[in-house]
Amino acid sequence: WTDRLPADLRGAGPEMYRNILAGGYRLVRDYINSMFPMERRGDDTSYLELFNIATSVDFLVKPCKTAFEVAKVLTGSDQAEIGLCRIASYVHERRTGDKDAAAALLAIRPPGALTDIAPKWRIDEASSYSQAEFKRKER
Repeated sequence: WTDRLPADLRGAGPEMYRNILAGGYRLVRDYINSMFPMERRGDDTSYLELFNIATSVDFLVKPCKTAFEVAKVLTGSDQAEIGLCRIASYVHERRTGDKDAAAALLAIRPPGALTDIAPKWRIDEASSYSQAEFKRKER
């Protein structure tokens, strides 16, 4: 996949967008603005990046008249998926401090990032086994 997100990537763009609106925000930009005090906005590179992403998503859905149209546009837009995943990643890391989980939330991980190549189900099985063995050895 060099020009599109992988076809088997489970998209979450419409759900993330709905969650932002359900939080009482009219626009994705309003959501980003709520996280940064006015005095930090001009100097904070994270704010500048996230505000630009939010603006592109807002522009993409502006012509939509119904929630169905919004969902259809967001489902079909790799750029919206990448952007909303980046926002979700930032929020998760800021909320929890977990950089690994935040990196896993990205739609595209940068080259050199140490990420698992095994399918999620395989990693989940290995983690469960490891936890069970740890508990067994503690007894």
